[in-house]
Amino acid sequence: MDVTCYQGKHADYVYYLGIPMLLVYVCGLPITAFGAVYRTNRRALKKYPHLKSKMALMKLKGHAVFGMFYSAFDSDVWWWEGTVALRKLAIAFVGVFGANMEGMQVHVTTFLIVVVIVITAVVRPYGEDRPTLHFLELCSLCSTWMTL
Repeated sequence: MDVTCYQGKHADYVYYLGIPMLLVYVCGLPITAFGAVYRTNRRALKKYPHLKSKMALMKLKGHAVFGMFYSAFDSDVWWWEGTVALRKLAIAFVGVFGANMEGMQVHVTTFLIVVVIVITAVVRPYGEDRPTLHFLELCSLCSTWMTL
């Protein structure tokens, strides 16, 4: 409580620890994972053009390395994990940097969650063959909304 913000030791922590962590973990890892999944998807479609995206990915050697990022989703929505990462990043951003918004912070976050619920309901990223996963995803988003 005695440390002045953005001066002295606090500034050192912000500039030498906080900003690099923000760039590497918060932004860098999701962008790198998305790029790797994108390249894997393109490579699979190029190697097996006669197969659907998901089947081509399953035949590709080494697909298990990045499979956790796309295997639960429908073949046309292989990129959905990127939207999940963006959603988490946006909520964390509003939570950390939205302190100046006072009462509007909750409203902005609630609006963001409602938009994500609607997009998830329309896109149906798990496909028609996995209604339980779709239902659980919507339930978790609704519970987040109710918590707010």
